[in-house]
Amino acid sequence: PALALGVDPADPDIMKRKPRDPKKNIFAGGLWHMIILQGIIIGGLTLIAFNMGNQINEITGRTMAFITLSLSQIIHTFNVRSLDKSIFKLGLFSNKYLIIANVVSIFSMVIVILIPVLRNIFKLTFLNGQQVMTTIGLSILPLVIVEIVKLIKRISTNN
Repeated sequence: PALALGVDPADPDIMKRKPRDPKKNIFAGGLWHMIILQGIIIGGLTLIAFNMGNQINEITGRTMAFITLSLSQIIHTFNVRSLDKSIFKLGLFSNKYLIIANVVSIFSMVIVILIPVLRNIFKLTFLNGQQVMTTIGLSILPLVIVEIVKLIKRISTNN
């Protein structure tokens, strides 16, 4: 997915923006804050998934953490396409390479769980339906939270 982000369509409003001050750090303008916030969110949700699964046993906790971390990172690729624009404004399907890369990544994650040799190497197990839905929900939360943060930033800059 990271390589697919490199061929993301150019923002049509790019020429309307003011140039970035060459003396300022590339992380200026709140990028550090977003990176730290998103890392804390994904890391925290992964720990929550582990703790939820660990109440059953360690292997279930490990599997829930693995899926939550992997899937949230895959879904997170949609967040990083723009620092301020909503993924819905950019278009979920405007980068076909990103979609293909994400599908391949999800397929690879599922293969690790389905193939016994790989499952044993990673020390994972099958999850029940409720556990799968929990990990999917936790994995989608960073996308929702970042979209809310972007909305708040847009509202605050327009006022």
